[in-house]
Amino acid sequence: MSSSTSLAATITARLKPNQTVGIGTGTTVQQCLPQIAKRIQTESLAVSFVTSSHQTTLACQELGIPLLDPASIVRLDWAFDGADQFDDAARLIKGRGGAMLREKIIAATAEHFVVIVGEEKHSRQLGSACPVPIEVVPIAVHEVTNRVTQLGATECSQRLCPALGRESPYYTEHGNFVIDANFSKIHDDLERDLNAIPGVIENGIFTRWANELLIIRPSGVESLYPLREEQ
Repeated sequence: MSSSTSLAATITARLKPNQTVGIGTGTTVQQCLPQIAKRIQTESLAVSFVTSSHQTTLACQELGIPLLDPASIVRLDWAFDGADQFDDAARLIKGRGGAMLREKIIAATAEHFVVIVGEEKHSRQLGSACPVPIEVVPIAVHEVTNRVTQLGATECSQRLCPALGRESPYYTEHGNFVIDANFSKIHDDLERDLNAIPGVIENGIFTRWANELLIIRPSGVESLYPLREEQ
């Protein structure tokens, strides 16, 4: 059994009747969706889902996975998502796909937040070779860049994307810009300090959010349970 098959089986086996489950964004998460859809269809399993992005919503719709309006949900039984980097303290960097706002809302709403990561995404120094995405309202992008630099960023750049043969600003699903900021060291208060800057909507540091890490290794999937403190 491949690691991706083992991961999908691990996630799918956790589904129980009448649960409401949050689904994150990214290629690792999407590997699980076909097997989830198959179990729902073969067992007529009554499970509903809430997604963290349009990308995941479209993928679920194509597979016939039942979805709920995120605004109608008070609590999720559990949620699963990927991460771009994690360290020994289970601190995460997420949001390279630009969905960190809804991803953090999903994580906050879940009773149990499961984070799926390949072992190659582990770093002893969080932020090493992995910038922190920061969602910013467009009118504040220059002021936020200055403030982020004052907080210790070694490099800040506004995210761009190719469109019609030229580089255009990258927009999130909520119509905001993204600044990618590199830090030589990420301290535990940086997530809070970034969000305190006027004009910042959310950032991709998840300091104490994961209840469980599912680490994908060549030998299979390893489950770790870090401490998640109340936010």
